[in-house]
Amino acid sequence: VEMMKNYAQKYTCPCLSTAQIIRAGKIMKMVAASLGRLEDISVYDADIEYSTKALNELTWDEESGYFGYTLYNEDGSLKGIMKTDSGENWNKGMDGIYPLVAGAVSGDRKKKVLAHIKNPDEMWSQAGISAVDMSASYYFDDGYWNGNVWMSHQWYVWKTMLDNGEADFAYDIASRALDMWKEETDFSYNTYECFGIATKRGGWFHNFGGLSAP
Repeated sequence: VEMMKNYAQKYTCPCLSTAQIIRAGKIMKMVAASLGRLEDISVYDADIEYSTKALNELTWDEESGYFGYTLYNEDGSLKGIMKTDSGENWNKGMDGIYPLVAGAVSGDRKKKVLAHIKNPDEMWSQAGISAVDMSASYYFDDGYWNGNVWMSHQWYVWKTMLDNGEADFAYDIASRALDMWKEETDFSYNTYECFGIATKRGGWFHNFGGLSAP
């Protein structure tokens, strides 16, 4: 919303897109191996390496412990990370942790991202992993993306916890999400698009099977 308000689309890069490029590259590597297209693997490896380096060199915000949207000048040079007028990273939440989902962050940075996800005052809400850090100044509990839990992303973070040896927390994510989903679906027979953190009730589109499928 901030990017659109400032007409900054041409000069802004969301780190989520780069993280998804890495994930797609890893999937394509497996497809190439399965099909015997071994010469393609080096192409994907190069994309993964390039994108991982870009995330870690350009988008990490040490102050907040999240990755951020990067802003660029007209000549393509890096201007910095998109922040509020008070200097807060605009990307505290699901988008800002996705380099972990892509397997593109390690060391102390990984520890900081994991700490945000597990913190009940930040992303680990009573309804699951919040899309936006609940301690952020721009968080509010009656929004669409902001203030809700999205089932598809619960699956991604659950899988990421397994990848990182966090089996107990992975179980907690799955249990909280599925119990909430079942309670709502048993009551309303709807497969809602998202779930409110304040209410744990489903909301928005009532038949959004794609997000409930995981």
